[in-house]
Amino acid sequence: KSNLECGNLNIATVKDFYFVPLYPEGLKEEEKKFILGGQANLWTEKIENMRQAEYLMFPRLIAYFDALTNYSKRDWKEFKSHKREILHSLIDSNIACYPGEWE
Repeated sequence: KSNLECGNLNIATVKDFYFVPLYPEGLKEEEKKFILGGQANLWTEKIENMRQAEYLMFPRLIAYFDALTNYSKRDWKEFKSHKREILHSLIDSNIACYPGEWE
């Protein structure tokens, strides 16, 4: 277990973030045009520094962004096939990231 992990990583996996619904349940079709984007919260009461926040956000935030921008044609297998590239890109950019399982 990394010292950046504060114990709540299993609450929402990378896969969970990938499949967050874009529209609230029960929203009428004509109301969907008013949805302009998405929001991914990070509760910080146990987070002590930015490195720890990065570790908890990434790669989840990338999965969320990919799902929002490709909502109608999301493909988990395709996204997951880029895991190594995504993690290497984050590490090369000196961004702390969760290296474990995505599901």
